[in-house]
Amino acid sequence: MLLNDLTGIGLEVIAKGDQLMVAPRNQLTDQLRDCIRTNKPNLLTELRLLEATCDGLDITPTEMIKALAPGDIDYWCRGKLSTNTLLAFAHSLVQRRFKGENSHAKNP
Repeated sequence: MLLNDLTGIGLEVIAKGDQLMVAPRNQLTDQLRDCIRTNKPNLLTELRLLEATCDGLDITPTEMIKALAPGDIDYWCRGKLSTNTLLAFAHSLVQRRFKGENSHAKNP
């Protein structure tokens, strides 16, 4: 079970220290809980790497996950998508958000 599988079914996964927070809890089946427990080390690693990528940017790992195509995180975790590419994507998301927030401003 990979991070993009969990987010693909509408779950939000967040790392808090050595714990995983998964929401909404009412969508967790016993099978999903077992899968998450089994893959906890990998999920924590993926989330920590995403946190490091987002560090210093006005974007959260959750926002990154939601913005990426379903297979992109998997490609990144398997080394088929570089961390630099992911970082460039994070920067572009922040820039787009900034432009969107300021699109209503009048030019002097």
